[in-house]
Amino acid sequence: MRVLYLVSSTFRVEQGSLTGESEAVNKTSHKVCSEDTDIQGKECMVFAGTTVVNGSCVCLVTQIGMNTEIGKIHSQIHEASQNEEDTPLKKKLNEFGEVLTALIGVICALVWLINVKYFLTWEYVDGWPRNFKFSFEKCTYYFEIAVALAVAAIPEGLPAVITTCLALGTRKMAAKNALVRKLPSVETLGCTTVICSDKTGTLTTNQMSVAKLVAIGRWTDSLRSFKVDGTTYDPNDGKIHDWTAGRLDENLQMIAMISAVCNDSSITRSGHHYVSTGGPTEAALKVLVEKMGIPAVVDASATVSTDILRCCEWWKGVAPRIATLEFDRTRKSMGVIVRSKAGSNTLLVKGAVENLLERSRFIQLLDGSVVRLDEHSKRLILEALHEMSLMHCVVLVLHTRTILQN
Repeated sequence: MRVLYLVSSTFRVEQGSLTGESEAVNKTSHKVCSEDTDIQGKECMVFAGTTVVNGSCVCLVTQIGMNTEIGKIHSQIHEASQNEEDTPLKKKLNEFGEVLTALIGVICALVWLINVKYFLTWEYVDGWPRNFKFSFEKCTYYFEIAVALAVAAIPEGLPAVITTCLALGTRKMAAKNALVRKLPSVETLGCTTVICSDKTGTLTTNQMSVAKLVAIGRWTDSLRSFKVDGTTYDPNDGKIHDWTAGRLDENLQMIAMISAVCNDSSITRSGHHYVSTGGPTEAALKVLVEKMGIPAVVDASATVSTDILRCCEWWKGVAPRIATLEFDRTRKSMGVIVRSKAGSNTLLVKGAVENLLERSRFIQLLDGSVVRLDEHSKRLILEALHEMSLMHCVVLVLHTRTILQN
């Protein structure tokens, strides 16, 4: 579909199922000049099979069915399945068969020629061979010997031995939870030296989870760290270590509020699995909020609900969203404006640590007090960022600002 114009300020699409990209991409209405642009470069096109993460737009359908990009991929896969190439084992067997046939033929011809004197005799007269005598019976006898030798040299048991070896390989792979549909695949895998595979959704589940929560301590030179268990979107999968349920200080309450409200994802239950709609990073933050819980001062009946994200819904009620500034690759952040019960407006932001840290001037301590962000505190935060980056983690920072009204 061709994007005609955007309704929201930004429009992002998750097209990992088509291109393998791990992050959602921004779409615009700007025309792409080059006709040879790849799928990733077509920023003005929305493809079938992809998912809208946030934003809205008006599009014009240009292709349907097998003419779409995902339809073309399906056609290519179908054509490739029709043209199966020989496996390395089959190629080797074909080469072995050709060499064996030539070798057996040469040996049989030599055996027959060595015994030619027994069925073909002659006499030398004046130095020239004369009086030739040929015995057809002896000729056929020695020919039968040559043929018997050829039959004996052919390895009739080779196909059975190869099938048995492949079946044993299949059995070993089945013991390691690998299902083999075709026996030659076992041998092909054994000859493989390099495997190139798409990571997101193939080697990984395309799901993210919060592994560590870092917050400011009682003083500006101290950080608190909490290890978070769980790898799925199930709020009951894992827990937060060294965590007392309900005892959320002012700083942790602000973290929970930003994670729940500055978020456009949702989680639903499908059978025994939990699936997310929207970005996997935002879904992981909502699961974190559920594991954090709500302040103990809140009446428990206020959160009695069958909704999976009960705590997130409670925070949304505490700070209703009135405006959204969608994620932008330039700012590397997403922001929302919420209205508190006192009537004041507050900007809640989440995004890349480096960008938000440059724009921040104050930090909130454990007791909720706000103090100036000095160089020592900034260095301490960057050290924590470097430590988590070495663990191959995606690190986000949460930011808030009160909006003064005229």
